[in-house]
Amino acid sequence: MTFIQGIIRPDHIWIGTDNRVSTNNKFKNDDHVKYVGIRCSNGTALLSYTGRAELSDGTKMSDWVRSVIRGENRDVESTVLVISDSANKEFGNYSPLPVLVSVIAAFVNSKAILYQIANIADKNSWDKPLHHFSILKVPVDKPLYYAAGGGSFSITDGEKERLRKIIAKKPRSSKDFLNLLIEVNKQVAHKDKERVSPSCIAVEMPAKGEPINTVGNGSQHISPAAIPFVLFGIDTTEMMQSTVSLLPGGKNHNLPQEEINKILDQIATEAIIPRKINE
Repeated sequence: MTFIQGIIRPDHIWIGTDNRVSTNNKFKNDDHVKYVGIRCSNGTALLSYTGRAELSDGTKMSDWVRSVIRGENRDVESTVLVISDSANKEFGNYSPLPVLVSVIAAFVNSKAILYQIANIADKNSWDKPLHHFSILKVPVDKPLYYAAGGGSFSITDGEKERLRKIIAKKPRSSKDFLNLLIEVNKQVAHKDKERVSPSCIAVEMPAKGEPINTVGNGSQHISPAAIPFVLFGIDTTEMMQSTVSLLPGGKNHNLPQEEINKILDQIATEAIIPRKINE
């Protein structure tokens, strides 16, 4: 399980995700980045997810998202549809069925929109996953706070009301709301120690879609190569991670130049080839 949250104002978006991954309800690690940045033809989206964190083969969900949308420069709406359709094909026949909820906070032509892709009927149906994923779309014209995942049940009605009052006012600095999400994550982790990590990733983005600022509050180091991002259909994370391996100190640094050239060619190819899903 996990905890994801966000603040959306008409001129700015902030999201936060914890880092915990559990397998069969047992702790696995606290270094998982559960968000993907997506630059589209008509806007920019920040996707976070809760529920299943990895595929059966160990592939991270963020890697899966990148792999299904790369290769084509789409608009935000089309990207959301591709993710939903791919989830139906990939996970619809899993046994047991996984619960997977993706929340996408986006600016589309500078207008704030919140999307949800989920295979549950509502927040009280976590134990009843469906065989299909549906899309919810909510235009946002006033400040909104949202939270999802097991950790969200630890936030009291009083705390939600306090958050609504805080975000109703424009912050003095955009970093104020980054720090707010980090603080909420710490409070939730204190209440739900088994399912939510005290460490988290917080991300902010203005209406124009750039710059995107990412910070972490844990001891883990966040390198640029660790931040999942797809730019106009090009999987820049795949390119970054592979290129880093060729730098001094990287695992492929001492390879012959001929082998390095092959890797560079492979990097360019894999960054634009989408995942093949067996239906």
